[in-house]
Amino acid sequence: MRWYFWLALLIPLTLLLWIFICLAGVLPQSTTEQWAALAVLKQHGPDPNDDSNAYPSLWLIQYDIPLSERRGITQKDVERANGLVSSEESLKNLRPSVAANLTAESVTTADLEILCSRKESSCLAKIRKAPEAVRKIIDSHAGLLQRTRELARFSQIRDPLPKSFESPLPSTGSAELVLSNAAMQFIDGDTRAGFSEVCEFANTWRRLRAHTDMLISDLIGISRVTESARVFSQMLNEVPSNYILPETCASTFTPLLDDEFDQCDEMRNEFKSIETVFSDEHDSFGSHPPKVSAPVIERLMMNREHARLIATVHYARLCNMEHKRKVSARAPEPPFSPPHCSYAEWPFDMVGCYLVENSFDYSDYYTRILDLDANLRGVSTALWLRQQTGDRKTAFSARPETLRDQHHEMELTPDGMSIRVLHLATKGTYVGWWEIPLPPTKK
Repeated sequence: MRWYFWLALLIPLTLLLWIFICLAGVLPQSTTEQWAALAVLKQHGPDPNDDSNAYPSLWLIQYDIPLSERRGITQKDVERANGLVSSEESLKNLRPSVAANLTAESVTTADLEILCSRKESSCLAKIRKAPEAVRKIIDSHAGLLQRTRELARFSQIRDPLPKSFESPLPSTGSAELVLSNAAMQFIDGDTRAGFSEVCEFANTWRRLRAHTDMLISDLIGISRVTESARVFSQMLNEVPSNYILPETCASTFTPLLDDEFDQCDEMRNEFKSIETVFSDEHDSFGSHPPKVSAPVIERLMMNREHARLIATVHYARLCNMEHKRKVSARAPEPPFSPPHCSYAEWPFDMVGCYLVENSFDYSDYYTRILDLDANLRGVSTALWLRQQTGDRKTAFSARPETLRDQHHEMELTPDGMSIRVLHLATKGTYVGWWEIPLPPTKK
C-alpha cells in the first residue's frame, strides 16, 4: 500500500511544480533561431511621418481636403487613436475627424455597373456601350478622381496608427474612375492621354505596393497594376504596331525586380499587431482590460513570452535568406506548415501553442506577387511580339528567356489572338487563367 501513499504525494507535488513553472515562466525555453527572428522583426522601417508617405491622402481621400492640410489632420487623428489605446478603448469606430462635418465621396454600386471593373473582360467595350453615362459619372466625381491621381506624388504607404487588429483601414480612391477615364480618353481619340493615364496609375500603385508595411495595400496594388495591365493591353490591341508609346509607359509593365517582392516590412507590421494579443494588456479569454483574476489564470494557461517567440520564426519567414533565394528563382513557397509546439512545450503554454499552431498562412500574399510578375511577363511578351514578323506561334516559341517563367504556364491560344497565363493562387480575385489580347502583327 506504500505506493498509494507515494502516488498520493506525487500528484499534488507535480501539480505544485507545474504551477510554479507556469507562474515563473521558466519553461518552455527559447531558441537562438527565435531570438534571431525577433531581431529581424524588431528592425524599424521608414518613418511614417515622412512627406513621401501616401497614408494621409488615403486616410482623407473621400473628403474634399486640400493636399497641404491632409498631413496635419491625419497626425491629429493618429494622436486621438493613441489616446484611445492609452485609455484602453477600442479603435474599431475610429474615423477621420473631418467625417463629422464633411460628406464622404465614393462611387456608388450603380456607378460601378457602368464603369470599368474587374468583372468585365473588356473595359473598352463596356465604355463604348454607354459613353455619355460614363462621362456623367466621371464629371460628378471629378474631386475623387483628382485625389486618386494625386497619389502619384508619393513613393510609399506607411501605417502611422497604433498597431492593432482593430485599427481601421483607409480608403484607396477609385481605380474604376481612373481606368474608365483613361478608356474614355482613348475612345474619344486622345490616344496618348489614355495611355498616359493608365500607365501613370499603374506606375503609382506598382511603386506604392512595393514600399508599404500594410498587407492590404500590397494586395490592392497588385489588383490595380493587374487591372491597368488589362486595360493597357486592350488599348495596345487597337493601335498600329509602329505606334510609339508615351515615355511614362516605358517600364510600367516590365517584369518585377527582386526588391519589388520584399514583404518584410509588412510582416513586421503584422507581428506588431499579433504582439498586442500576447501583451499583458489583453486577456486571452476575452476581457479587455483583463479581469483581476485573469493574470494568474492566464499565466497558468499561457506563457506570453514563449508564444511571442515561437511565432517570430513564422512571421520572419518572408524576411530570411531562404525566401530571398526563392524570390530570385521566382519559386513559390512550399505548402504551409504552421509553427509547432513539442509535447514538452504544450503543458506550459496551452493557449499560446493553440494560437501559434493555428497561425494564418501568409504565403498566399507572396504567391499573388508571383502571379503579378507572370502577368507582366505576359504583357511584355505581347509588346515584344509587336516587333516580330512571320508566324506568331513560331515567334512566341522563340521568345527570350527573360519573358519565360518556369513556374507559371504561359501559352498562346489556339487562334493566336491572345496570351494566357495560369496563376498559382488558388483563392482571391485572380484564380486560373489570365488572358492578354494580342495586337495585330507587324506588317
